[in-house]
Amino acid sequence: MDTQEKKQFHHSYTKKILICVIAASCLPVILCSTLILRNTQHMTYESLKQQTFSDLDSIQTDIELHYTNYSSILETLAETPVIMEAVEGTGSVNDAYSMLYLLTSSYSADAQFHILDRKEKVQISTGTISDDYQTPKGEKWGVLRKAMSSQGTVLSTSDKSQPYNKNIAFSMARAIRKNDEIIGYVVADVFRDVLLNTTRAKISNYGYQVIVADRNNYVAFNSANVSREGLSSYPEELVEKREGKSGSYICPADQQNYLVAYSESELTGLQTIIYMPMNQLQKNHDAVRNAIVTISIPIMLLCMILAALITRNFTKPVRELTQTMRKARKSSLSIRTAVDRADEIGELGYTFNLLMEHIEQLIRQIEEKQNTLREAQIQALCAQINPHFIYNTLDMIKWCGKMNDMEGVTKLTVQLGKLLRMTISDQSEYTTVEQDLEMLGYYVDIQSRRFQDRMAVTYHVDQTLLSCRIPRIILQPLVENVIVHGFRNKTRDCKITISIWRDERYLYMSVADNGCGMPPDVVEALLSDKAQDQHIGIANVRMRAELYGDSECGLEIRSEESVGTTVTLKIVLEEGESQDEQIPGSDR
Repeated sequence: MDTQEKKQFHHSYTKKILICVIAASCLPVILCSTLILRNTQHMTYESLKQQTFSDLDSIQTDIELHYTNYSSILETLAETPVIMEAVEGTGSVNDAYSMLYLLTSSYSADAQFHILDRKEKVQISTGTISDDYQTPKGEKWGVLRKAMSSQGTVLSTSDKSQPYNKNIAFSMARAIRKNDEIIGYVVADVFRDVLLNTTRAKISNYGYQVIVADRNNYVAFNSANVSREGLSSYPEELVEKREGKSGSYICPADQQNYLVAYSESELTGLQTIIYMPMNQLQKNHDAVRNAIVTISIPIMLLCMILAALITRNFTKPVRELTQTMRKARKSSLSIRTAVDRADEIGELGYTFNLLMEHIEQLIRQIEEKQNTLREAQIQALCAQINPHFIYNTLDMIKWCGKMNDMEGVTKLTVQLGKLLRMTISDQSEYTTVEQDLEMLGYYVDIQSRRFQDRMAVTYHVDQTLLSCRIPRIILQPLVENVIVHGFRNKTRDCKITISIWRDERYLYMSVADNGCGMPPDVVEALLSDKAQDQHIGIANVRMRAELYGDSECGLEIRSEESVGTTVTLKIVLEEGESQDEQIPGSDR
């Protein structure tokens, strides 16, 4: 296969099939893995979102439960006669203390309770009473102001700017009324630890940030940043993105994204907000992705192995047929492929075998025709050279007879007889260099009579080439051409030099003369097919050299007018002594 063919067929059918099978087997795995990963990510997000809202509802429910309990205590205290009488100054303060402790003893760790009159004469407390509750100043703002305008229990976040309020998340209050007149207040300060304990499990399990704020966005509790409690610096993005009293959205903060879920209680008026970092979702997503990759990679490797095996088995007959075709192209046409399949591949192999048989048969027919044609051409050429030579010799004898040169006629007749005996008795295609030189000697002797010793022939022959085989009567036409045409106007000092040598593959025979020479157009005509009309000998030698040899064989003529001509014959070197051995034309 040459370079152009290699470039044309450098793509492998097996590789294409393998790539297609791998793609067909691995792409579904990749697509399914991608879809599973995307769906899992969405499901994980929805699951975490649902869990966040569940925790949000749980926290809000706990806060409302605390609110309900404290509200119930405040209502009982505000309506108990013992408390009302103590506030009015008509009852026992000790009895009021006893009642207060009786009702609030189980909540002492969660809140502190106060009973206040409007004249600052009676102040009963389970803890420390803040300056904010001093009447009438305290009634102008905060929880007491709300209690004045409400028939029930009210709630207000504590002022964290006061040191004694740092541990208070929010305060609840209820006015003590007698005949629709406010005579005092009952107050509950709920500790921050109540909200902390409520949210602690959720914070530790999921990394939540929990914020509890009132309707005015004042923060009562912040699990991540205590310093923001009691301030109105509630995140503005929550206010901007809120839609309704409950919902969720994605919020960027602290170089990461958060899932924010919020809900406002109708009972307490408090907003509960949960910030869940999205890295929790990313962790779950990474875990699912790692699991999918762990499962997908072995499956894809298995698919590749199976694809390779299937492709190898599927393309094996095609590769075998291809190898058989390459062998047939490079070596022998007799090679055949095994046909052991009943499918299209088997039909292809069967058709290939039939084609090779047909090609082999056609080649044999062509070779037989070529050999027959070649033998006919050689026989025709040999038959052509013999009468041509005899005619020229008889013509010379005729002129000797006219000149009454009977001795010349006798010698010429004897030499002609020897030549005819050699040419007639030996009908083989080949002769040896030695025998062809011997026959050439007889011819030169005949021609010497014509020139009367004015012609000299010199030989330069490699003695190792005497046994080499050459076509019969190959030198004589070249010498005859010199005598007839080269010396036609030369009457003396006629010289002919015959040289025979070789290289690795070819045998060279040259005939050089000092005759009249030829112009280039005549040389060109001699080497063309038109030379058969006037130069039978030269044309005959050229055609036989080409028939017996290869494309490199033939004649080369170098000539210069008034100087001379050198004709070089190039034929395939054939070493051997047998004259009868025939070399088939197909082997040349």
